[in-house]
Amino acid sequence: MTFHFKLSAVTLLATLAFAGCADRQEAQPVISVRTGTNTTGQATIVPQPVLPTPPTKNDAEYKFDWETDLILPAPPNQPAVPLPWAPNASRTFPVEWANDYKRTDGWELFLNNNSKTSSSSSKILVFYNKFRGVMRLYYYLDSSTSQLPPSGILASTLRLTGSYAAQSSLLNFGGQSIIDLAQNAPFASALEPQPLNRSIWFATQVELAYDPFLREQSAETLLFQWDLANASATGLLGGVPFSTLPVGLRNTGTDFNSPGASLSFSGQAELLVYGAGGIDRLQNAGFGTEGLRRALTDPVNSDLLDGVVTQAAQTAGTALKWKAPAQITRGPLVPVLGPSLPVPGYNNAATKGLAPLYNDAAGVFNLAQPPVVQAQEQPGQTYRYRYSLDVPSVRYLFNPATTSAATIRDVQQTLIAAASDDNSISPQFYAGTTLEATAELRIVGVRVSFEVVPTNGSAPVRIIKTFKPTIVK
Repeated sequence: MTFHFKLSAVTLLATLAFAGCADRQEAQPVISVRTGTNTTGQATIVPQPVLPTPPTKNDAEYKFDWETDLILPAPPNQPAVPLPWAPNASRTFPVEWANDYKRTDGWELFLNNNSKTSSSSSKILVFYNKFRGVMRLYYYLDSSTSQLPPSGILASTLRLTGSYAAQSSLLNFGGQSIIDLAQNAPFASALEPQPLNRSIWFATQVELAYDPFLREQSAETLLFQWDLANASATGLLGGVPFSTLPVGLRNTGTDFNSPGASLSFSGQAELLVYGAGGIDRLQNAGFGTEGLRRALTDPVNSDLLDGVVTQAAQTAGTALKWKAPAQITRGPLVPVLGPSLPVPGYNNAATKGLAPLYNDAAGVFNLAQPPVVQAQEQPGQTYRYRYSLDVPSVRYLFNPATTSAATIRDVQQTLIAAASDDNSISPQFYAGTTLEATAELRIVGVRVSFEVVPTNGSAPVRIIKTFKPTIVK
């Protein structure tokens, strides 16, 4: 599948037919699409008020220098636990993350439940990246933990709880493939190939959307609940046995921590691919990676609909969500962890238990409303069907916690469509702010893209998301 950015007509050819081993019939055009640029206006950047960081508890004993320390804070006479990126640490999470933890790259310590005066058998570190909008949880299974049955699969679900949960868009980026602003995601869930055992670190991450109304909430109305479990999974992902793939997956609307002996789904899923190394490992497992490599090197002109692409060495921190056909069955769950965590961005001064060490609102951006697409039929015209993005209807909300430390540049918005009868996992895509076609098109979404350029000189980050538009006829 290829994006087309030409103003001239583009023709999608029918499949070549064969008569036994005889002559090949000539390909016949079935649809022609021409793409153009809508110059009727610019996208809107809605100013956000710059307000003081909401208060939080002064839990100084839980703060430490994770960049220079090699071990987790602990009381005297407690066994030393190396940090997840320490040279002697045992870990099962993607190798790219072992070198992706520095402040200059945007990481902030959000939660830590171990200090020099108290220690927990469930050792948790949660970090947030203000340039990528990603929250990453590290969890250490210590030697006192009961032995887990071998399975090699981590089921991770981050959900929202409380009276405000259904109204918050916070999990829309982590829980939806095409972002539907009219239907907030209640959870973000994934299956990841991380064998769990004692004395080992594992990790999982979720991309968050900016919710400008969090300041009005509290721990009484909104909390995170992060459910982690050991699981088994069988089936195929992209035609390759899932058990052999070195990447995770998500499927919009599927909670992999749902109770029950098993959970099955068949259809479109998304690979969770982290950095160039993740693509290399996929290729070694027998998965086609040409499209993924283009998404890494030229994300704006690729088929990528959802991703965070960094320019750091070996693209550490890059997270690509790539569609693939899936037939997966998840077996019984063995629960590992299910903590309730406060949400950054509201007053956490009176929050019970641990409070955020970083308390600015999470998420790099959001849209204020669904983009608007005009769909017109032009009888008598060769290009009878016309689709045009109302560019000013794309209204960006950028988080001041990000823009205070970075510049936003190269903001783009593009209409993405496919043939109306092509519902395959990998359809032919057409891209432009205006599309004219000889046959009706199916609107996939409005893809938005921009770069976050940190003012400290660290590597820029390209963020790409695709939103469900309002179609006006």
